[in-house]
Amino acid sequence: MGDSEETESVLQLHISNLAGETMAEISVKSSCNVAEVVELLETKVPPPSRTRYKLLFADGIKTGDCKLHSFLDGMASCSLTACVGPIPWRFSEVTGFGLSFEKHDDGQDKTTITRLEGRGVVACSVDPIPWIDGVAAYEVVINEMDKSGASEGVEIGVTDSPPDRLKMHEGYAVLATPSWVSSDAGCLWIHGNKQYRQPAWWVPDSSFWE
Repeated sequence: MGDSEETESVLQLHISNLAGETMAEISVKSSCNVAEVVELLETKVPPPSRTRYKLLFADGIKTGDCKLHSFLDGMASCSLTACVGPIPWRFSEVTGFGLSFEKHDDGQDKTTITRLEGRGVVACSVDPIPWIDGVAAYEVVINEMDKSGASEGVEIGVTDSPPDRLKMHEGYAVLATPSWVSSDAGCLWIHGNKQYRQPAWWVPDSSFWE
């Protein structure tokens, strides 16, 4: 008689919010990962717009591809806390020629990019910027600048075009249309045209280009 196939264990998860109020009771297989539990929770209790849940277990926050059985082995039930965090802005690969997209341990990929070479590279977000209290704002963190082999800097702006319809220029990012861009020289560009009548917000001195 051969060995019987081992039955996969089922975990009972009791999920509460930070106030200790019960949000959901979920039964899942121990082979599930944390991301799958989050998706299941979000179908039962949808989070606020542009946010998603993070799960806090007894030994800290677990994210992404982490399997439940790797830290809950032998347990039949578990109580955990769900907290809400903003969804990171992800970059679109449609405009990603000449860029390297990095994947993070928390499973939120395409939130960090590196320019591989050349100039005129454009990075565009997947989702539009939401208007909040009459303001549309976002943050860009520049981790490192390497001026070797390049004579241009970084321009930051906005467009009302989705990534697959943005018209890009192979040489200069400020020439992408439609767009409103603040250049590295402190000048405003609208739809690929420099606004000479608008005063520059910053004028670099000669040491900046050395």
